[in-house]
Amino acid sequence: MNKILYSDEIIEIHSGGIVLRNIFPVLWNPKVLYEDILYIKVMEPTLSSGKYRISGTGDFRNWFNVDTHRPSRDKIFLIHRRNKWWRYGFTCENSREVINLLHDKIKLIVESKEKR
Repeated sequence: MNKILYSDEIIEIHSGGIVLRNIFPVLWNPKVLYEDILYIKVMEPTLSSGKYRISGTGDFRNWFNVDTHRPSRDKIFLIHRRNKWWRYGFTCENSREVINLLHDKIKLIVESKEKR
């Protein structure tokens, strides 16, 4: 059984992967295993990174789960998966904790002045 390391209304991080809650438009909860992740890009919230994308996609490549508070979040995460064209985007309630948890599990590309 996978141990839950972090959980909020938007995502759940297990010892084996990440569960994204409420991917629009069908509101399903995909689990992405760590071995399927090439890397996760951690970005500052801007118009181009998806700051105002409450859910869904604008380009049919990056799919965001539902988060009505995304405009006020401090980081946006984009999961690049092995051998998959489309990616999952998400935010979380405690980005510092999520970055620290994921740092030892997968490659993170942190695009900010603060690296960790």
